[in-house]
Amino acid sequence: MIVQSLKGGFLMKKRLYMTVVIFICSVISVYPVSADTAITQSLSESKTLVAYYSASGTTDRIAQFIAEEMNADTFVITPVDEYTDADLDWTDSSSRVVTEHNDPNRHTELVTVMPESFDNYDNIFIGYPIWWQEAAWVVNDFVTENDFTGKNVIPFCTSMSSPLGESGTKLAAMAGTGNWLEGMQFTSYSSQEQVQEWVNSLDLFKPDIHRGDVNGDGNVNAGDAAFIAKKLAEASISGEEITVEKYPYADFNNNGKISAQDAAMIAKWVAEQALKK
Repeated sequence: MIVQSLKGGFLMKKRLYMTVVIFICSVISVYPVSADTAITQSLSESKTLVAYYSASGTTDRIAQFIAEEMNADTFVITPVDEYTDADLDWTDSSSRVVTEHNDPNRHTELVTVMPESFDNYDNIFIGYPIWWQEAAWVVNDFVTENDFTGKNVIPFCTSMSSPLGESGTKLAAMAGTGNWLEGMQFTSYSSQEQVQEWVNSLDLFKPDIHRGDVNGDGNVNAGDAAFIAKKLAEASISGEEITVEKYPYADFNNNGKISAQDAAMIAKWVAEQALKK
């Protein structure tokens, strides 16, 4: 009885992954994708959004420089109850910003959390002033309520003296999704040339070139989806654990594990790229 139960479990798992393979094959037949269809993108083909909250205008200025250099759209993260100059007076112990800082349950409601056509963006810059060595909490809902899966996320902050510190790392942990890159701190004296130099130093597309290229042929195509499905089917029989450590580029949705969902997402992505041609 136990042996039969185990065999039944293996068969069920095998059928599951074979279903994924069939799905992949159907995608290939409907949307044939050439072998050189890769996830690599030129700057002109990618879409970039610069989302930011600006308290005094400095972050806005830096955001506009980034948007101009990247030919990006902008999205202003706007609180429902906007901050006045008095609210932002950190030297006043009774001001709104000081009161909120001292409240562990603080929450700033936003006018809009998700920008229009958010799913279409490949790169998301997130800008904010530094408040008490951390990102201004006005951006928290934007970070936690949006899904950054498959996107490069680049934090940037503004302050006169405080560095970026762990603000970007903490936001990445809050988000739980996305390929977060190292950010940069600017001041009110930062020039457009300095911002341009930083933006042009970013390798925004290299992480995505590798993620999904499971079989190592330099491209992301239906073969990678089939490779994952095959490995999962084999693992369901052998009991071998398919880990991110062993197949780091198979974690297409960047959630720390490898599953049939990664194969399906690669197949879906390949189909979407074919439709764009």
